[in-house]
Amino acid sequence: MDGERQPQDLTLSGAVFAAFEDDPTRPALHAADGAVWTRQDVMDAVSAWRRALAAKGIGPSHRVATLLPNEAGTAVLLLSLVDAVNLMPLNPGAQPAQLAEQIAAAGADAVIAGGEAGRALAELLPEGVAFHDWDGRAPALTGEAAGPARSARKPGLVLQTSGSTGLPKRVPLTAGQMVASARNIITHLGLGPSDRAIHALPMFHIGAVVDLLAAPFMAGGEVVLARDLSAPAVTDAAQAGGTWLQLVPTALAHLMDDLSDDDARGLGKTLRFIRMVSADLPEDLRQKAEERLGLPVIQMYGMTETAGQITANPLPPGTRKPLSVGPVAGPEIAIIDAHGAILPTGREGEVCVRGATVMAGYEGDTETPRHGNWLRTGDLGRIDAEGYLFLTGRVKEIINRGGEKISPVPVERAAKAIEGVSDAVAFALPHPSLGEQVGLAVVADDALSEDDILTSLARVLAEFEMPRRIARLADMPRLPSGKVDRRAVAGMARETAEDRAPRTGLAATVEAIWAETLSVRPPHDEADFFDDGGDSLSAMDFLATLEKRLARPIPPNILFEAPRFGSLVKVLAEQPVPPRKGEGKLLRHVREATSGWRGERVGPMGLIIARNTVQPAPKVFIGTHDEMTINTFGRTITKHNPIYAMRTSWQFRGERYRRYLKPMAKIYCDEIEALIEPGEEIIVGGFCGGANMVELMMPDLKRRGIKVKFFLAMDKLFKRPTEFPVFHIWTDRLQFSHPPRYFNPARSFGDWHPAGADYVYLSGDHDWVLRGDRMKEVEDATIPYVTGAKDLPVPAPPEPISLRERRRRYRARVRAKLPDTLSLTEDTVVEVTVTNRSRKVWPPTSESGLSLTPSYTAAGEIYAHSWNRDRITFDRPVGPGESFSGQVRLRWPDEKLKAPLKVTLTMVDDGYGRFCDLGRGGVSRKVTLRGAPPGKTD
Repeated sequence: MDGERQPQDLTLSGAVFAAFEDDPTRPALHAADGAVWTRQDVMDAVSAWRRALAAKGIGPSHRVATLLPNEAGTAVLLLSLVDAVNLMPLNPGAQPAQLAEQIAAAGADAVIAGGEAGRALAELLPEGVAFHDWDGRAPALTGEAAGPARSARKPGLVLQTSGSTGLPKRVPLTAGQMVASARNIITHLGLGPSDRAIHALPMFHIGAVVDLLAAPFMAGGEVVLARDLSAPAVTDAAQAGGTWLQLVPTALAHLMDDLSDDDARGLGKTLRFIRMVSADLPEDLRQKAEERLGLPVIQMYGMTETAGQITANPLPPGTRKPLSVGPVAGPEIAIIDAHGAILPTGREGEVCVRGATVMAGYEGDTETPRHGNWLRTGDLGRIDAEGYLFLTGRVKEIINRGGEKISPVPVERAAKAIEGVSDAVAFALPHPSLGEQVGLAVVADDALSEDDILTSLARVLAEFEMPRRIARLADMPRLPSGKVDRRAVAGMARETAEDRAPRTGLAATVEAIWAETLSVRPPHDEADFFDDGGDSLSAMDFLATLEKRLARPIPPNILFEAPRFGSLVKVLAEQPVPPRKGEGKLLRHVREATSGWRGERVGPMGLIIARNTVQPAPKVFIGTHDEMTINTFGRTITKHNPIYAMRTSWQFRGERYRRYLKPMAKIYCDEIEALIEPGEEIIVGGFCGGANMVELMMPDLKRRGIKVKFFLAMDKLFKRPTEFPVFHIWTDRLQFSHPPRYFNPARSFGDWHPAGADYVYLSGDHDWVLRGDRMKEVEDATIPYVTGAKDLPVPAPPEPISLRERRRRYRARVRAKLPDTLSLTEDTVVEVTVTNRSRKVWPPTSESGLSLTPSYTAAGEIYAHSWNRDRITFDRPVGPGESFSGQVRLRWPDEKLKAPLKVTLTMVDDGYGRFCDLGRGGVSRKVTLRGAPPGKTD
């Protein structure tokens, strides 16, 4: 199979085109809309894409990410790119902020994307990443030419693991590994020119490129694209000539439920086999499918790290063993114990692989798990005497019950075999003496009770394997790859267990009031209010407190209709909240904009999204336009705190969203009041517009008696003094930050933030600094304040004058003859005279902070101050009517800027403001770059 080494310089498209050359006019790709691409069409498109890449300066070392739908054009684009660049397909179902994080972490140089998902991503891309909006048709790139590649990479494919039991990792694969894997699939399935693969799976997995494109094409066959995985789409693809189908078990189960008997018989006559990938195939599902369709269902086992196939059951007349994933059909495998020893036949251990299709190692990870030259898969299994592999679980998922090691797989298979159970996941529950015990989450019919499930399991499981707690879920949470998110399942299921994690959100609020009113321990879901000692009087107290804390009316009979804790919380969660006048569309916009954000919706209206709520540290409420801010803060500044995301009205009715920040501020104050205990101290903060919204909340929070420890403000300018301490995170964005404006950005803290202030300055542009390792500086600076290890320092005003008196001296006359052009390399010296036109004496610069500073404006916004180049100061008092003179040097600020500028000379009160902002003194002129044609400025 894979024992013969494949040449590593072989290209995937070269291997495909070698099969195309015998008959270029033959069909190769059948689109879901009926369009047909011949082999020559595919080869021509690949050539056109290569020219388009070259025209934009994109070469083999560039990493290109793609975010595209499952269409014929995407399939051809993947085939074009995989040998020309370092290709990283992305999941179109992920949120834009998550994708932007992945792109930044992977160091991508360019992105090719289309549709709404692409346009949303374009707004969040890191600086320097070229964006190309592709319409799915012409091989052309629309964005700017690429700069030098960030790293010296080689052409190939880089994919992300599913992350079902840990954080996703990046897997680099070479063309040689993919070609070798495709040949293994061709050999095992006996693929030939008469075969047509039905491609219905997402095009960002290894199977999309190797299993369902490269293998069929290299075998001389064709590919039929299905619209989706629905029964009608699969039936249509089969009628278009499909001869084999690749599915995951969940999709097969849905297909069996949705296919009519006639369609099932028709599908069975058309297809040769169905190939099962990605997850454990229940034996009853396999039997049901084979009986209805009359064709073999072939279970295989593969990994992204091995470019796909490792083992697979053979086609008839070969033997297919129940619950086995078959013998070797790819790289070499061995069962190895924890000490690195290869185990004999029949012994259980970790499945390990080596061979031509196995990756060299995870990207950027020096600790890829290995035993010598064997890659550890993390899967447990055993090999029988005939070489068939049986998977028994995952190393990370083994449940240790008092020293008895229990694999979840037999428990899950036994549960899935019960009539009425459609899905099951076993996991570890904590136990005070045994360490762990078995928990089970099921998706099951309502008519099936917990006793029914346990009775059925007791017939096939040993006593120590029996679940001690069963949780019913409406559906299993899944990763973008379609695999069950086992960690999420365990988290959801443990909420129903006796040793559950602390409740959060609405449930935590009800729990606290329940326990306080009845003087009992926190209730379990089945606890009854009246069985816990409640009566009509305590019920009135309970409901009154609940109504106040939730800031909404509570029906007086709710406890009599739902006396049990779990049902009461459910009724409260589903209870409609009285709409606020004129805010229906606004709230709907905010909910839709946060629909994919990670975390739990909390508060009376469920607008706030909470994370890390089990932490005992002060709660942190952050205003933000997007999820990226919360992701970054959660990894750094607030990693030890509960963090609550408050999304602004951003993008609601375009640029008019700012007028809706005030009503959102009122709503979030109601939410916060319901989520905290009386007298509880919180931390608030925000990024840019999110900080503006939080500032609007501050007076309301004060009126409600809610104490704010401090305000964490990123790129936020305050227009008036604050009564609360402030920690500033400043960047190079002049519109929002002090450091680019002033010599001493903290000079005004004594007047603006008399309760306390500090800051950290990140040299970078606005939100881009959130994406890199610069946030480590913020973390080091803020953690002592966030944790309460120390308080923000209380600054003193720089002068013993009031802000009103300070502003009274903001009046000047500036005289200078400004040039109409500036050089990029040489200074232009300008003589300047400044006259004090106020009624106040200006103390020397060293005392007053007053000086004259040039600034440059482009497109209506300050482009740059030249505080780092020159300014005019004075060393004596300047009385009313008196003048001082000096020289200032001007130079074109940036070689990348070609448009005309407005240069302004104005007096500046360091840390406080510019005279010209109040219309009280300055001289301006339009200037152009010397040698450049004049043009329109602001």
